[in-house]
Amino acid sequence: MYNPLNPKMLQGIAEDDFVRQWSLWLPLAFISIIIVIVPVRFFSEVDTVQVLVSLVEFVFPSMQDWVSRSSFPDTTQLIFSFFGYSAFYYAVLVIRCEKYKEAFVGDVSPVNRHLKPFVAALSILLAWLFFNTAFPVEEKCLRLCIYESKTIQVLYGFIISLWMGYGMAMLYWWVSNFSKIHFGKKTEDND
Repeated sequence: MYNPLNPKMLQGIAEDDFVRQWSLWLPLAFISIIIVIVPVRFFSEVDTVQVLVSLVEFVFPSMQDWVSRSSFPDTTQLIFSFFGYSAFYYAVLVIRCEKYKEAFVGDVSPVNRHLKPFVAALSILLAWLFFNTAFPVEEKCLRLCIYESKTIQVLYGFIISLWMGYGMAMLYWWVSNFSKIHFGKKTEDND
């Protein structure tokens, strides 16, 4: 029987240089500290923050549903706005990782190479869909529901933001290595 959490897989993840970077965990630590230390009403009174939040709400319209269903609406708005912008930060981090770039660009087999833009677009669209989906409110929630737990909201936002950033990185690699992927030609970066 297949065990999805076998020790070798977890050890492989733990030994990955990308996962060991402190910069990967920086946004998660930053938003966790902000939520604990700074009063959230401070952010709701700053006009610049409200403009930034409204830009995220334009891209993710369901954020208003998240906020209206949450037990702590201002914090939820801050969490999802922060992770909406963090997706670009994670895209830059992933783009800089040569190991992941080589894994994406390096395989130019005739069967797989034309599917690369589909994989990149699908990754971005699925992450956007999960970020843009507000779950229904559970009637009898025992502290495990997403609308009543800041920790679950932070982890959910972190995972979706990282996923979307990886999808944007794949899209960037596909565009910058278009000739190599589709025609087998060397690009200036790959000489």
